[in-house]
Amino acid sequence: MSDMIGEFNPPFLQHGRHTVAQTSVGSHSYMSYDLYFWKQTSDCTLAPDVVIQRFSESQSVDGIVPMDTAAVIARLKAEFPTIAENPLGLDECSVQLVWEHETDGCFIALPCTTYLCIESHGASNEILNRLIDIANEFKCPLYDPQTNERYAG
Repeated sequence: MSDMIGEFNPPFLQHGRHTVAQTSVGSHSYMSYDLYFWKQTSDCTLAPDVVIQRFSESQSVDGIVPMDTAAVIARLKAEFPTIAENPLGLDECSVQLVWEHETDGCFIALPCTTYLCIESHGASNEILNRLIDIANEFKCPLYDPQTNERYAG
């Protein structure tokens, strides 16, 4: 299992450029913490925050390897059997997957053709590390926009 997320105390309010959302699960209220994953070749020379900005603007990025979204979705469903699938009907991201647990928080997974975004709302370190491990199975290392850190796969 990955140990990239140790004591998970994200610096939510230190990064004004990131959207901070709040959600409730059961009787708990959580701020969001986003994680991004994608596979790239050496042709991609952009900084990770620029890559994410381009993704958010639906721009192509040289050196990004398309993801097998069906396989990613299947793997997430296998790991989290109670995950709910909500169709989006978008070309880039056809579904969002929502998983919630009374004590382990929740996350929303957005598997797109070029990246996977996980929006965590109080998900435990164990849950986040399981998500990181899944992305690593697809050779998609973690990028943490809150710290502007891209990890090796």
